[in-house]
Amino acid sequence: MTSGKILYLPIAFLVCCLAIGIPYWQTPYEKLSLPDSLFAPGLLLAFICAIVFCVFNTRFVWSAAVFGCCAPVVVATRIILDVCRDATSHNLFPFELAIAVMLGFLISGIGAMLGTGVRKLFFRDTVKK
Repeated sequence: MTSGKILYLPIAFLVCCLAIGIPYWQTPYEKLSLPDSLFAPGLLLAFICAIVFCVFNTRFVWSAAVFGCCAPVVVATRIILDVCRDATSHNLFPFELAIAVMLGFLISGIGAMLGTGVRKLFFRDTVKK
């Protein structure tokens, strides 16, 4: 990976985490229901970022892994902050994390596959061999 990609990947990760997290963190705990609460424009942004990074020659695994971690990071942050306030909240946190992991990696994996397909279809001369 070039140094430009190394710089842009964490920035895009943070932007996606904030885009998913801000609406999720502002929702009261009683009104949350996973995975519906994670479906926000931020998840669409993670999907689009996975496509764009793969089109511009980031490896499939990197793109899928980085943007797949956005949803679990957001959910884990919410769990940590809520448990600090009330230790009895989030009794089923392993299930919350499992749902976030599956949703995040499914969305980013599909995006990375689409981006890789577009790169191989339209930019054959720039594909790594």
